[in-house]
Amino acid sequence: MGWNENEGRYNWDLIFNELYAGGKYDEDSDDYDFPLGLNGLGAASTQYASEWFEVESRRDGKVFKKRFEKGMPLDDELHVEEADSDKTGTYIRWKPDLEVFTSIDFTHDMFVNYLESQAYLNGVTIVFKNEKNGVEVVFDAENKTLVDYLQLNIERKEGTLLEVFTKETRKSGIENGKKYRAKGVIVLGITEEKKGMDLHYHNSSPMTYTYGVHQSAFENAVTDFFKQVGKQSGYKIIPSDFEGYISVISSTFSNVTDFAHQTKTGVSNYFVYEMVYGLVKETLEEAYAMQKSSIMVLIQKVLEEAEKRRMIKELEEQRKFLNNVVKESKKIKSEKLIDCVSKDNTKTELILVEGESAKDACVKGRDRMYQAILASRGKPINALKAPLDKLLENKQVREIIAAVGAGVETENVSAFDINNCRFSKIIITTDGDIDGQQIRVLFYTIFYRLFPSLLKEGRVYVALTPLYEIVVKEGKGTKSYFAYDVPEYESILAQLKKEGKQIKRINRSKGLGQNNPDMLNLTTLNPETRRLVQLKIDPKEQLVFEISHMLFGEDPTKERKELIMGLLEEKLGKDYDVNDLFDMLGGVENESNEESEQTILVNG
Repeated sequence: MGWNENEGRYNWDLIFNELYAGGKYDEDSDDYDFPLGLNGLGAASTQYASEWFEVESRRDGKVFKKRFEKGMPLDDELHVEEADSDKTGTYIRWKPDLEVFTSIDFTHDMFVNYLESQAYLNGVTIVFKNEKNGVEVVFDAENKTLVDYLQLNIERKEGTLLEVFTKETRKSGIENGKKYRAKGVIVLGITEEKKGMDLHYHNSSPMTYTYGVHQSAFENAVTDFFKQVGKQSGYKIIPSDFEGYISVISSTFSNVTDFAHQTKTGVSNYFVYEMVYGLVKETLEEAYAMQKSSIMVLIQKVLEEAEKRRMIKELEEQRKFLNNVVKESKKIKSEKLIDCVSKDNTKTELILVEGESAKDACVKGRDRMYQAILASRGKPINALKAPLDKLLENKQVREIIAAVGAGVETENVSAFDINNCRFSKIIITTDGDIDGQQIRVLFYTIFYRLFPSLLKEGRVYVALTPLYEIVVKEGKGTKSYFAYDVPEYESILAQLKKEGKQIKRINRSKGLGQNNPDMLNLTTLNPETRRLVQLKIDPKEQLVFEISHMLFGEDPTKERKELIMGLLEEKLGKDYDVNDLFDMLGGVENESNEESEQTILVNG
């Protein structure tokens, strides 16, 4: 308002007509402790770009006035009047010049958003009067803090704030040859939902996401914290796992500031980056070290997100693997598959047998039009104990995949289309003795693990094969009766004796390979006379899952052994030393404990 002796000009002339006439360069002066601007550009450029520009300043009982139009003062004088009150302060009113600007559409919300943050940042009350629409908004932030401002913003987003942490710091030093003094504060909040928000300020000016160091310092600090957490927990954590759960308001101040551009919405000083990064990371690390509930809840969520990502990646890899297996299986021309003539998959059947002799016998006794034969070599792999990659590398399993022709599916991933299945029935056909029953179980595990839809749709069967043939004299010839288990054998014998039939001989089955084709067709293969047990279950049912894995899987809790011991005690009596019997069976058969258990199970 007065004359500037050093410059030989009025101060109003320097402020509003001279570019870069700022007075904030003295590093040792406290006149401008934390200035927003330094160079004296904003006031002059705004005045110059206005259609008209008016300044009214009240001080010392006087009112000082000055008017500019089109960038020039109307005269060289500063107009001074006596004040009608003791109020002090400066009022500036201007109208942007449309010859300079393409748009002067200033919205109500633009002012509201800016002024609300300024009220909370400085702990003051600001009154905003919109004279265009008559609306008045009061931002009363006296006696309030940035914690209140964070809570207000989270409530607007309908988020649930679990906990808030605050931390402050001060530092000084030299950067690029300039002595700086700086201070900073952060308010960091943990939300239950992904309702987070980031607000950054320097010398009370809002910092944008595009420019400056505040946002990058915050993001890097949070990312580095969760990298440490992931390393400790064995997970690779990425920003999408935790983004949205952490909210922050950072407010920094410094007497030396390098703004990224004239709008002052970003700073480039590294000491500011260090302040924000350190405040955020130290806050998170301290909360974690103290096992704060909100941090522990957040970490659990983040680890769950990382686990989901890992599972999705594994599923995708598994899907690719399954597709490759199916693709390769289609190229297999199985040496063990004796195909049928018909391609009508509503009538065709696949007979699964063990060994060459059984295959040859079934080939001779089958209906070659509709019945295909696939033989396995030795006992099939236990699919409930084998890792998936080992299971799918197994040659017998690949031959089954190729024969079925519908692909494969697992608990989590499917590369399977039941419409492409080549057979209406898949029939597990084994000897009727203990070994044959165990082979049935192993075939079942393969379908349970890789073809659950076939079980659910009831397309898998077990063919019952006779243990005994009882031949009796009848007229001038003989007649055979077939018993499929011991109780049935005893029942048939009793009935034949009751009827006075003369038993000529009793044949104990030595396996499918020993049966003549006519007998095999009659008892096992002919749809009119055979006995089939349909395995129609849903492998996804919890009870089916638990029982299947307990009986035939790893059984880490030893439920299988406990079940067997209970069954043996029930059969043999509690006075019998069941443990000795269990050990003896394992030793005599020279098998693994698992095979001994399964032998006892199928026999029981």
